[in-house]
Amino acid sequence: VTLREARDNVERNLISHAIDRHNGNIVKAAEELGVSRPTLYDLLKKHNLTPLTSTEKAPDMLP
Repeated sequence: VTLREARDNVERNLISHAIDRHNGNIVKAAEELGVSRPTLYDLLKKHNLTPLTSTEKAPDMLP
């Protein structure tokens, strides 16, 4: 594993977990990670990640 690959893996995992902890709330995840909201969106695109939709966040609340 190269340094670049390892760094990308760590970054991807940190972003993914922050978004999960905040139930897809990008603003709160960005605050936790210490980056701006636009930067987090850039990182999501870089790592091919998408924030959760409301149905994915709370399936138990669906009608």
